[in-house]
Amino acid sequence: MTTLRSLLAAALVTTVVVLPGIPSQAQQPAPSENTGPNKSLTRWAEGEYTYLEAGSGAPRGFERFRLTVHPDGSRTLLMWHDLTARDAQFTVLLRTEASFRPLEASVSYWNAGRYKGFASMMVDGDRLLLSSSGSYGTVRQEVEVPAEFSIGSHPVSGDGWHLWLEEPGTEPAGFQAMVFGLDAAADPMRPITGRLTPMPVERLGIERITVPAGSFDTVHYRIAGRSDVWIHGEDRMLIRMRMPGAGLEYVLTRLETGP
Repeated sequence: MTTLRSLLAAALVTTVVVLPGIPSQAQQPAPSENTGPNKSLTRWAEGEYTYLEAGSGAPRGFERFRLTVHPDGSRTLLMWHDLTARDAQFTVLLRTEASFRPLEASVSYWNAGRYKGFASMMVDGDRLLLSSSGSYGTVRQEVEVPAEFSIGSHPVSGDGWHLWLEEPGTEPAGFQAMVFGLDAAADPMRPITGRLTPMPVERLGIERITVPAGSFDTVHYRIAGRSDVWIHGEDRMLIRMRMPGAGLEYVLTRLETGP
């Protein structure tokens, strides 16, 4: 006679059916690892800037960056700076289209030894959507942006990208950049928000300059009559920036690149 115990035991037995031509999970081979070039990038660059007092050359801090260019031409730039002179530390991620028009960004700011806050941005057509949080709570901002603009996040690695509207040439010329600049003031109760600001730019010509990272063919620009910048190559890399009125200078001291 079949007992209740034997019926329960039979119900707990699991039958595995292996169909012809279909390997079981245990038999399936593991996916092979890619051993060639990374298909998510076409080239990269990383390096470091030194922040200096103009004239004396006294160090004020440093900045490190990693630039990745992807197969569709878009770019991702990771920036990390230690501005010791202001007890500030910023971490910034910026992603752009192949044309350098911003797609998205995120920032995390420490300033004057205190946590300022975090903000994320996304560009959706002609709208920039920003959300930030910190001691001030949570703030959201929506701004209409033009077809041609850039995001100013404060580390200098991305400052060459403000000039993407103009093709480098040999003759002096002027144009206007439009920058969505973020508020990174030391006051922790001032939220991280942004404002679109027009920035007049003058191109002064082609110059070859030498910095600790090497010698570079650059385009020399003057921004708003106050800041001189030297920009190199198709990725608009900043090589040097001088701000005489503020007594500041930023110099590329290390650069590595890869295919």
